[in-house]
Amino acid sequence: MDDLATDPRWPSWGRAMVEELGIRSSLSFRLFTRPDRTWGALNVYATQPRSFTDEDVLQGHTIAAMAAVALARSINDEQLVRAIETRTVIGQAMGMIMERYALDEDRAFDVLRRLSSQANVKLRDLAAQVVATRELPEQGVPEQGVPEQGVPEQGVTAE
Repeated sequence: MDDLATDPRWPSWGRAMVEELGIRSSLSFRLFTRPDRTWGALNVYATQPRSFTDEDVLQGHTIAAMAAVALARSINDEQLVRAIETRTVIGQAMGMIMERYALDEDRAFDVLRRLSSQANVKLRDLAAQVVATRELPEQGVPEQGVPEQGVPEQGVTAE
């Protein structure tokens, strides 16, 4: 935006930027790594109208592209770490259930999934609770499957 004071697209916002912050020019660049994946925006402001040149726009696009790649990588790394942590805690909870109730891996996961569904709690949160307390939650223990006594009911056997 060459001049926030006169740009007709966002009159209220432009007026507020000028009056409250003294900003007159603005450049905005989309941070994206694919056409369908936007990570945010890079916004550059100036206190003078018509402050940005074509060269500034070109440099802004370059910086925005590099920032988008760095941001995407950071977010992806964080998501991978969380996924590994989630998988680890679910595995720990499954191991506890397998040992305590003499169930195989599939049955232990089914127990966690069923308890998660009944309690309307995310599976990873339920697993973290099981690991922290070393107990299945008291509410929501299914009637069929794993009883509180720790012995599989008839029809539920360890494989």
